[in-house]
Amino acid sequence: MNVETISSLFQRPYSTGRSASVQLWRQADEEKEQLFATMELVRAKLARKGSARKDALDLRSCNWGQVMQERHLDLVTAMFPGLLAQAAGQYSKVEEAIFETLSEIPDVLESSRRYIGIYADLQSHSLEEKTFYLFRAILRTLTHIMQFFADSAIHDHELEDISRRLTAFESSHANNIFIMNESTKDMAKLAARTLLELLQFDSADISKDTIFHLRMGHNLEESSQARGAAMVTNECFRTFMSDELASSSLLLVNGHADLASAEEISPLSFVSAELVRITEDTGRGFVARFFCDQHPVRYGQSFPPSLPRGLMASLVGQLVSQMLDKGVDMNLSFLSQGDWRDIQSLKLSTLCSVFRELTKQLPSKSLLLCVIDEVTRYETMALANEIDLVMKKLTRLVKRHENIIFKLLVTSHSQALRITKHFIGSTLDLPEEIEVDDSSARQMTTMGF
Repeated sequence: MNVETISSLFQRPYSTGRSASVQLWRQADEEKEQLFATMELVRAKLARKGSARKDALDLRSCNWGQVMQERHLDLVTAMFPGLLAQAAGQYSKVEEAIFETLSEIPDVLESSRRYIGIYADLQSHSLEEKTFYLFRAILRTLTHIMQFFADSAIHDHELEDISRRLTAFESSHANNIFIMNESTKDMAKLAARTLLELLQFDSADISKDTIFHLRMGHNLEESSQARGAAMVTNECFRTFMSDELASSSLLLVNGHADLASAEEISPLSFVSAELVRITEDTGRGFVARFFCDQHPVRYGQSFPPSLPRGLMASLVGQLVSQMLDKGVDMNLSFLSQGDWRDIQSLKLSTLCSVFRELTKQLPSKSLLLCVIDEVTRYETMALANEIDLVMKKLTRLVKRHENIIFKLLVTSHSQALRITKHFIGSTLDLPEEIEVDDSSARQMTTMGF
């Protein structure tokens, strides 16, 4: 247990200052006082046996800031686990459960350390409560360990009595470790929900976009249906689809449609919506989609600060939401407090990094389908740099990901411009003139199969 861990444990986290909060941490102070008292009993016991340190720091005459100073590191080494090691040396039958407990506590603390800082920054009362329960469980576990050493005396009790107390300790230890682990999981879920709030994510809006394109797609003119069918029956698209369980891949589809037909939705948008629907219905993986035509430029809007940032925030929100729904363990401890502030302001580079880190936490060999439709809506002079950065990050992630199967489909009703450099060798250009076919509508809804 290192210095940072000890500091994290005894210098309790920031309190919001509310009366309920103050009452919670007052309970923790009582638990901490009980631990200190038990530690002093053990140290006194060791002193009688001549194995305690002569220069041990008086717990009652210092604060934990002093304890953390280098000249007092002897207390750290003596108490955790030094004091326990000295005490354990007095007994020949102490089981490994005690030391397993000690080894688990730093791991739990490390995974929780950043969560403790989250509510300090965001002042989340729910997250503060979970932090308190974790903090208290650790204190109680250490107190139980110290109490065992304070009570035990191999020369005064029979081995059966020691075995009985060890059994009682193990039961208490298991309960406290369970509480610690559950508290950590609850904190992770609360952190994930906090992330969704900062992103202003609404899953209902995502569903509405998909439903809109599915409904409008059935009203497409025959020429538009033929263009959609040409996409799904093309060999490039078939290859993109057929190896979906084999490897990651990306595809940019340029529709080369007449812009005069822009009064109806793009047939490529309908195909994108159908692909999303089919993938979701099979339940085979995770699906993130964004229909750019449903999120046009609106002058004077304050959120999102830019449309590409809104796009990336939506992808992150969808992935977080689905991971929560599917029960995937999520660890957001990689986020610093500065990262949380950047997320709140939708800093694009941070959003891209969060998305990348989340994909690493998906179950191995999971399918992640990411569909970005009508990307050219964001290839304006004002947005070109940001949408280019999004495409750069996503395509690079596809090419480098080995843990999951990441499929990235990007479409353009006409022709994408600057972002095409990220799809060299992975671009499907539909012909400008396409022959009308009676089977086009069926082919679009069956993905050409």
